[in-house]
Amino acid sequence: MQSQELLEIATQIEMLPTYDAALTRRAFELVARKLPDVDRDMIEAGALGTVDAVLLLIDHGFPGWTLSMDGVASEQDGHWKCSLRQSAVLDNDAYLGVGKGPKLSNAMIGTLLKALAQRPNE
Repeated sequence: MQSQELLEIATQIEMLPTYDAALTRRAFELVARKLPDVDRDMIEAGALGTVDAVLLLIDHGFPGWTLSMDGVASEQDGHWKCSLRQSAVLDNDAYLGVGKGPKLSNAMIGTLLKALAQRPNE
């Protein structure tokens, strides 16, 4: 059930034109359950939706993985896509998480949540 909830919240965040504190807070409560070894302050910072904080969480949750970003940097009509995979070297390396959104932070949070949804419960 937790994985399905992560996917549902990821989809909602990806569609948001602006930051929604309540939804992002709920998302990062689930992140805390999936990444119990990550410092709680780091998870709280990620819930603020800043690119740097989410990048740090991705680094701690998926160390050494490759995060790729592509998009249009437009305040009014941004289109971002992020992908997280184990390696940038192998062409057949499966994408673990792919997120999209009007803002880079939306896409990165979506990527993190989708990747965590695929991780087995530990």
